[in-house]
Amino acid sequence: MTKVFYGNYTDERSACKLWAGHYTHQHETEDKAKEECIEELHLNRQLVDGIDLNHILPENDTNLNVLLACVWKKEGLQDDTGDINWRNLEKSFLKIVRENLKIKPKLESVISAGVEAKAIKACNKQNIIGKNDGQTIAKTQNCILWEVFKSVL
Repeated sequence: MTKVFYGNYTDERSACKLWAGHYTHQHETEDKAKEECIEELHLNRQLVDGIDLNHILPENDTNLNVLLACVWKKEGLQDDTGDINWRNLEKSFLKIVRENLKIKPKLESVISAGVEAKAIKACNKQNIIGKNDGQTIAKTQNCILWEVFKSVL
């Protein structure tokens, strides 16, 4: 089992869980945007429903890239030029952290939030650019997850 050690405190993969929760906890907003994008882009619902946005994403999946770009733009996480809106991404993440702390006000949630905030900042500094807007998002999410993994391994 993967653990993070903070002095005498051990946190079992909660940073990864919280980052994944960033997406799963936003179901109402994301689902609405996702549904709108599926309709607008005429995507195959079965293929789209099979995509798990909570794990490392394939970076060269055309359908996924188109869907990600549409959803993130609707959520204000990517602008029309394809640049990631890091400020909005951080705000969105902080909103999820606050909601999680209301539900589960534990030290592990605070530590996990710190690990993930550090991961977001590290990826922002990397100036991630893909071949298209969706690939930029996939690479960004993968970067954040890998940074979290590096912190917890």
